[in-house]
Formats: sequence, C-alpha cells, structure tokens
Amino acid sequence: MDSAESTRHVFADTLAAFDATPPAPPLTTSEVADVVDCSRRTAYNRLEQLVEDELLETKKVGASGRVWWRSRPTTASQPTADLAHGSYESVVSDVFGTADVGVFLLDDDFDVVWINDSIERYFGLDSAAIVGRDKRQLIRETIGDVVAEPDDFAETVIATYDDNTYAEEFECRITAGNGRNERWLEHRSKPIETGEYAGGRVELYYDITAQKASERALREREHQFRSLVQTVDEYAIFMLDPDGRVVTWNEGAERIKGYSRKDAIDKHVSTFYTKTDRAENVPVRNLATAARDGFVEVEGWRVRKDGTRFWAKVSISAIRDDDGTLQGYAKVTQDMTDRRKHERQLRRERDLVENLFDVSPTGLMVFDTDGDLQRLNSRAKDILGLSHGEHYAASEVDLVGPDGQPLSFEERPLARTLTTGEAVTNQVVREAEATDGDRRWFSISTRPIRDDDNTLKQVVVCTDEITELKEQARQLEQQRDSLQHELDEVFARVDDAFYALDDEYRFTYVNDRAEELLGQPEAELYGQNVWEVLDVADDDPLRKQFETALATQESQIFERFSEPLGIWETVRIYPSESGLSVYFRDITERKEDEQEIVALNRLNTIVRDITDAVIDQSTREEIERVVCDALAEADVYKFAWIANVNPTTNSVYSRIEAGVDGYIGDVSISVDSDDPHGQGPAGRAIHTHEVQVTRDAFDDSAFEPWRDLAREYGYRSSAAIPIVYEGTLYGIIGVYSARKGAFHDGEREALGQLGEVVGHAIAALERKQALMTDTVVELEFRIPGFVEGAAPKSDADGTITLNQTVPIGDGIYLQYGTVTDDAVSTLEALVDELPFWDDVTITEQAVGDATFELRLTEPPVVSELASRGGRVKHPRIGDGDLEMTVYLPHSVDVHRITDVLEDVYPETELVTRHSVVQTDDTAKRVAEAFADDLTNRQRAVVEAAYHAGFFEWPRQSSGEEVADSLNIAGPTFHQHLRLAQQKLLGELVASATASVGE
Repeated sequence: MDSAESTRHVFADTLAAFDATPPAPPLTTSEVADVVDCSRRTAYNRLEQLVEDELLETKKVGASGRVWWRSRPTTASQPTADLAHGSYESVVSDVFGTADVGVFLLDDDFDVVWINDSIERYFGLDSAAIVGRDKRQLIRETIGDVVAEPDDFAETVIATYDDNTYAEEFECRITAGNGRNERWLEHRSKPIETGEYAGGRVELYYDITAQKASERALREREHQFRSLVQTVDEYAIFMLDPDGRVVTWNEGAERIKGYSRKDAIDKHVSTFYTKTDRAENVPVRNLATAARDGFVEVEGWRVRKDGTRFWAKVSISAIRDDDGTLQGYAKVTQDMTDRRKHERQLRRERDLVENLFDVSPTGLMVFDTDGDLQRLNSRAKDILGLSHGEHYAASEVDLVGPDGQPLSFEERPLARTLTTGEAVTNQVVREAEATDGDRRWFSISTRPIRDDDNTLKQVVVCTDEITELKEQARQLEQQRDSLQHELDEVFARVDDAFYALDDEYRFTYVNDRAEELLGQPEAELYGQNVWEVLDVADDDPLRKQFETALATQESQIFERFSEPLGIWETVRIYPSESGLSVYFRDITERKEDEQEIVALNRLNTIVRDITDAVIDQSTREEIERVVCDALAEADVYKFAWIANVNPTTNSVYSRIEAGVDGYIGDVSISVDSDDPHGQGPAGRAIHTHEVQVTRDAFDDSAFEPWRDLAREYGYRSSAAIPIVYEGTLYGIIGVYSARKGAFHDGEREALGQLGEVVGHAIAALERKQALMTDTVVELEFRIPGFVEGAAPKSDADGTITLNQTVPIGDGIYLQYGTVTDDAVSTLEALVDELPFWDDVTITEQAVGDATFELRLTEPPVVSELASRGGRVKHPRIGDGDLEMTVYLPHSVDVHRITDVLEDVYPETELVTRHSVVQTDDTAKRVAEAFADDLTNRQRAVVEAAYHAGFFEWPRQSSGEEVADSLNIAGPTFHQHLRLAQQKLLGELVASATASVGE
C-alpha cells in the first residue's frame, strides 16, 4: 500500500453518499455535506475534484444552486471499488500528485511516508529530505519557520498525533521566502483507520489564498454596503426575517418612520401599516407576493411611531440562499409625501392653466412640430373668424409685413420658432386682404415648449389685434414728425450742446452734440430727470443755478467743471414758463491749456531761480538743499526729495527732503525692474535716465505699492527726475503734487532740464574739487590679453600709447596718442571690433612712430572718469596687454570705477592703489584756471588742437582740420582758441611773477 492510501477514504466517503444504483437522484452540496459530516465548502471542493476525475457529473440550478449525481454504474472495476479495497495508489497519485491540494501521508509513528508536489511548493520542502522523518520534529525544525503563527500551528497539529482519534480543520498562513509565495492554506486531517498505514494520519492542505482574498473583499464590500445603508437617511432600508420581523434598521428608517433601532428590531412589518391595511391583510399579501415573484413594489400610506401618516413608495425583495431557501426580505421605503403633494399641486395648476387658456382675452393657439394646429381658445377663434370644427392651416393665410411686402410662411413667427427653436416677440403683421372692411393689424408672439431632454415638442402662438393701436401710433408719429421738423429747423443753427427740460427737469429734447457729451441717445434720455443722468450731489451749485433760473425766469451764464461728464463747460440757462433751455460748450481743452501755461510759467521761473542759485553753492549738499527747498516752496508742488542709489541693496536712500518729514524713510523703492517696487517713476527713471511720472496715483496700476502713502501724504501725482550729466547718474529728484493730471509734456521737459542743470553743477563741482585737491588716489590697472580679447584676429606686436582725451559734447570724445609702425594694424583692428571706438585717423606717419586721432562715442570708462573728476595717465597697449594709471579724488567711490572697468573688460587686474600728493603749485593754478576760467568749448578746442599737432612745427593739423573734428566752423575754432590762450597765458604770467616776487 502506498502513500495515497489515507486520501482514498476521503473521496470514498464522499462518493459513497450517492446511491450506487443508477439512476440515482441528484444531491445538493448541503445534502452531501450532511451525509459525510463535513462543512459545505469542504464537500463542494471534494465534489469538484470527483467531477474532474469524471466520477460525478454536475449542473447549475436556480440563481446560485448546483446538484451532483453519478451517471455511470458502479462495478468492481470502478475507482470506487478500488478505493474501497485499498488498491488506489495510482488514483491518489493521479489526483494529488500535481493537484493544488498538498498531501502529507503519515504512518502510525507519524513519520512522513509521502508528500506531493504541492506540499513541496507550499512549504518550500524537498521530498527526498522529508520522507521518513518524524513529523513532530519536522514541524519544530522546518515547517514552523514558514508558518505565520508557528506556536499555534505546532500545538494544533501535534495534538492530533497525541490523540489520533478525531478529524481536524483549521486555516494557516505561509510566509514568503526561499522560492515560496505567501499563501493561505486550509488544513484538513483525519486518522487512517484501515490498511497498511492504519493508525497513521493523512493531512490535506488546500490553497485558499484566492478564497481568502475574495472573502476579505466580500467582507469589505459588505462593510461598505452596510455603512452606506446605515448612513443613508433618504431611504428606510432594513431587513426582515422569513416571518416578516425586523432584523436590521438604518438611519433613514429611523428618520422616516420615527422608530429607533432598539424599538424597531423584532417588530413585525405590519406595525408600519395603517389599521385598514392590516385589517385587509395587506402586509402579509405583500410579503407573499415578494416570496412568489421575488420582488414587489407598491405605494400607499404608512404610519410613523407618533401616529402620523406619510405616503410611501415601498419595494420588497425576497432573499434566498444557494438552494433557494427563503432567508428573509430586503425592504426599501421612500417618503413620497412631498412628491405626491407636488403632483397634486401640478394637477391643480394644470387645471388652472386650462381654465386660463380658455378665458384668456388674447388669442392662444398650440401647434405641433409639423406646424399643425392642435388646439386654440375662443378668442383665437374670434380673431381668425373660425366656426366650430372649421379647419385652420397657418400656411394658407396670406400676411404682409409692416412694409407692405408679403411674408412667406418661413418669415412668420410660427415657422421661425419651428426652425430655430427660439421665441419670437411681438412681430407685427397685417392681413394681405381685408376680411371685412379695412385690413387688420396683428401682433404675434411665440414660445417653444420643450420636453425633459430639451427637444422641441410644441409651439404656443399668442396673437392680438392691434389695428386701433396702429392707427393711433400713426397719428402720433405724424405729429411728432411735424414737431421734429420744426425743432430741427430751429436747432440746426445751434452749434453748442443743447437740451430742453420741462418744469420738473425732465428731458424733452436733446441735440446731437448733447447726446455725444451725455453719452446716451435722445431716445433713452427722453423723459428722464436731468439729475438722474448727471448724478450730481444735492448741494451741487448746478442745482442752485437751475432752480434760480426757473424761479426768477432770469438767464444764468457760468463756467464749471462737470464731474459726471469729466469736462470743463460754459453753461447758459434760458428759462421759460414750461421749463429750461440749457446750452453748454466743452471748454476742457482751453482750460487745460490755460492751466498748463500757468503751471509751466511758474515752473520755468522756479527752474531759472534754481539754476541761478546752484551756481553759487560750494558743496553738493548745498546744491541739493537749494533744489529741494525751491521745489517744495513752489505752490504747484507739495514736497520734494533727493535720493541716491545704493548698488549693494538695489534700493535708494535719502539725501535731502523738503516740505515733508520722513517720507523717503516710509517708502520702499527698488532698482530691480522685476520688483513691483522698482516699476514706479523712480525705478523707471533710474533705468532710463529720463523723467518718469505718475499723473494719477489712484489710477496708475504701476503705482499700486505706494497708493496708501499717496492718501496719507495727500498727493495725487508724482515725478522722478534723474540727475544726469554725461551719462552718469548722480541721484533722483522726487517731486509730488496734489493736482490730478500734473506733469504734462511741457512740465516734464522743464523738469528734465532741471535734472541736467543739477547734474552739470554737481559734476563741475566734483571736477573742480579734484583739480584743487593736493592728495589723490592713484590706481594702476592691467588688462592682460586686451588685444586678444578685443580683436582676436589681430597681432599683438608693437605699442599704442593714449596721451589725451578731449570731450566734444553729446557723448563724443577725441583721443590722441602715438602708435609704433608694427602696431598700426592692431589699432585699426581695435577700431573695427570695439563698439565705442568709431574711427581713427593717422595724423603723421614716420619711421617707427605715428600720431593718431581716435573718435569715441560714449566710452564707458572714459565717461565715468570724466564725470567723477578723474583722469588717466597715458594708457599703454604693449605685448597685447593694456596698462594705465588712474587718478581719482578721494571723494570718488573706487569700487564704482573698478566695477565699470570689469563690466567692460572682465580680465581687469588692480595692480596697486595708494595716495599721492600734487606738489606743483604752478601747475595747480594753471589747472584751476583751465577748469574754472575756460568754458567747456574752450577747453575742448585747446585740448584737441594740442593733441592734433596744431602747435607743432611744422603743423601736423590745420585749424580747419581741427575744427572739422570738433564739428565747428573754422572762425569759431580760432575765436575760442585765442580766448583760451589769453586766459591761460595770463594765469601763467601771473604765476611766474608771483614766484619771482617770493
């Protein structure tokens, strides 16, 4: 006997439940389970296996039931006989060898006799290493390690070995690892009572992983469903047992029926019916119908706990198990009281509509979507002249429009609504032919009627005869046309805006110009009260003027600013007994021009006074104080300030304020154009070097960050004026006005000139201070690879020396120097490559060296040094590198100069920095004279002439050539040169005389 012996009895017992003599009656799963004394699920699994082995047949019955039977006769050669007589090893091997059922076969010492492939797969065991081993030891040493709860597992299984007299069933979970998957198994074991292994035990392990997942999902769904049912309060949902008693109760049932769950459980369903229904046995009949048909749905009165009634819609479903046995009922009740009341109300309203339809004084007709008349009321019959039962076809009636042209059926209201689905309102038509006397006029309206899915269902047509109204309207139009013609002749000669009012200030006439200014056509204004249109306050002087004119019958003429219209106007009011005639003319442009002229004249005076005042100041602080005070004291402005830019924080900081205390400390202004605080007038002026304004702080979106400050400090407009000279920004002037719309074009231009004057004054002062200062900062810079970086295709041989730079205005400079013969090509290449080197002229070519004149436009380094009072000592380009020495006043920010150089030439190196003392007093005095006594033009002429070789012998450049370089006439050049020479020689002679005297 082999290891399949013990399993044989399991299937033999199951198969024995069927009568051996066919045809045997089919059995249900429950009947088989009762016979073999096992669970219904165990019986079902065994029956399925026997069907697969073709020992049984099965079929489904009902919704979820199934029956089983034997279809073949039982003989000694059948597997059952084999199972009964012990020769079933091949059957066990065939059935269990590769089946999804794991098998342990144990002898009477509970050693492992045989295991199948499923056991190896489930527990991760090897048959060769397992067979022959003690199962107790195997559980403790091997199997226990793969079971989720090893102690409970070992205790339960080993207990069957200690008392091998009973069958055992339980579930266990196998953990994943070492090639095995996590799974749930059902353990079923029983003692082997006969055969070779009698006293042993057979253990079966069924893989129920999918079943467990299904059960878990089912429990979750059941939990969700029960939670849903429990929380739904719109419906009473509860279960009844087969006798009709309540077994579950949700919140909806409690709300609708008034019974708590405690009160409702075990009550018979008839409790909720009326006495009449109970007397007529309605509850029992409903349950019987549901049991018979599976479902019943009824409506009727039900009773709450407090005795009140409600109209309910009830559905009852019978619940049966797999075998069709009635388990109870599911009942759903919905409170339909409000809906029933609503339906009854709808019926009453429908009856009302029917009555209104019949008695309406307006002709009413209803057409279907084909245009056929479905019904009409008596008034419609009268209008159409139809007798009882007479046919009417809308398409057969001839109608014309107001213009007398025939209307096709497609142009009429009914056809338009049938085609477009849209309503038509008051389309006026006329009979094409008179039915009796004059042709009649009709007003026709239509309305579409749609069903629930918005599909056109019917069209209602309303019609009224308006013949009399049309005649009255015609007469009124004739009278109006006649009056209008007379008025047009009178008012055609009036150029001003004009309107007429009656004695209650209502519009009776408005001409075209008045329509334009008031912003409404005469048709809309006619009959309106003038104060509703103009929307002026009760205490507005205009009301007083109108009232005075009407009361005194005296004309009123005046000028005013109209807030509602936003214009200046001249108003002339002429009274009459019937009302007022009002003429008004827009004089806004004239008034604004007058105001701008007055403001500009005042501003020009202020600018001239400031210009005169700054010339006499000896420090920058004094200049800024004069400017701020003068602007703040002007009656057109409230206050002013001057601020500088802090490059480290990208913000501005205050230098001077006038007319205000602490404003610049309260306000946040950024230099970052992406920051909202950098998009106001000051931020824009810093970037553009142009005057920037806000003409209305309450309306300009860019001024939003400072709107609250505008209210707090009482200004309406502001301007930011850059203090700029030769491209250098020295600061920002902020000016504020209480005027809305201040800082027009002329005013901005004057303020821009003020910024230039202040910038020029500060630059001149700093330049003068630089020339008069004994101690200066000396900076030595080196730019390695200058030629390679600026003009990479040129050679780096030779030397280029830059001797002097002469500004000639508008950002243009002339630079003079010398160049060795082998560096001429490098110089020309630099002119081609550097954006601010315009052109070069070789003024003298000799062996070895040549002189040249270089024209520059807005060179950043030269411009910055010139504006700061600095100078460069003979920059030199040699071996491809640029070396230069820069002298700056101590007041100048050295980092600013260094930053400018590094922005243009990133390879710049600061070699040395130290202070030096200027000791030549004569040179100083001549320099002072050069700076103070000479005009800008005179200085430019002297420097250009000197470095162009005008004073050499023989001359390298003529006066006319130098004049052309300076873009001035020859006589002008010579005049400036003579005056400059006179001033400089005078100072030189005076210095020499003073030295001799010492």
